[in-house]
Amino acid sequence: MSVKAAISGGPCEQKQRRQRTVDRLPDEDFERGVIFGSPVIRSTLKSPLLYRIEVKSPHTVGPFGLVLILLLGCNSRTPEIPPSSSQPFMRLSEGEYLSNVYIDALKSTRSAYKAGKTGQINNVILHRKGTTVLLEPIVNFHEGGTEFAIRRDGSVSSVEAATEYIRNPTVHVLDDHTFMFGFGEFQPATYVFVNDAIDYVSRAVLVGKYKDKQGRAYEFRGDGWAVFPDRKFKFEIGVDHVLNDYDYFMEDKKKTWAFKRSGGRLQIFPTTDVEGFDQISSDRPFLSLREVR
Repeated sequence: MSVKAAISGGPCEQKQRRQRTVDRLPDEDFERGVIFGSPVIRSTLKSPLLYRIEVKSPHTVGPFGLVLILLLGCNSRTPEIPPSSSQPFMRLSEGEYLSNVYIDALKSTRSAYKAGKTGQINNVILHRKGTTVLLEPIVNFHEGGTEFAIRRDGSVSSVEAATEYIRNPTVHVLDDHTFMFGFGEFQPATYVFVNDAIDYVSRAVLVGKYKDKQGRAYEFRGDGWAVFPDRKFKFEIGVDHVLNDYDYFMEDKKKTWAFKRSGGRLQIFPTTDVEGFDQISSDRPFLSLREVR
């Protein structure tokens, strides 16, 4: 089923905004000429038809020449606006978006596991294919769902055959980095551009400097490296909790460490494989770290 997405800014408003920018256009966007002996510069852009006057002396352009130039510079036909400026969807950045509810929960709990219990789609990936914008909702950070296509005219529809699950898609752009999106049983929610979801979650939940009880320094860096007193390794925060009911990070994509925050400290626990699932192997933390601001 197709619905009409909200589009703001009519052609007149768009024309006024573009005409106000003419003084800031670079010289290479104009070609030089002469009208009634007066040097002028005509826009080489496709639209709108614009002229700029070069005044060499107070007597260069007479009143009649000025009026004629103004008339020539005014096009009664509405200029053609390219999709990049007329369609809000075309201005949205490509990359990953997180729901504002999920982001707020991350900030308040510093737990990706707890933040994920919102009961809604928390992650949407936006990319383009020609003049079509594609939205791919990711369910539980675990698997991709049906893609939704937003076409140049603003219509929204499922890429796959319509089913009850993906009925009534709705999309509305709030600004260049935010949109509302919903479909089926998922009520419209606000999604904010973060570019890379895992990187954003890592910085909100784990990245920082810490010390243990002996005063030794530990650091989870924003570039994805963890620096411990005895070793340095690449880490990746866990956002998919379908199989793990706890917060975790991966060490060199091989070993899983669970963690939680308790009493103002970051506690890190070892895990072990139990029938193909990583489970916390001890109630006693392997490390108990105090964050250093």
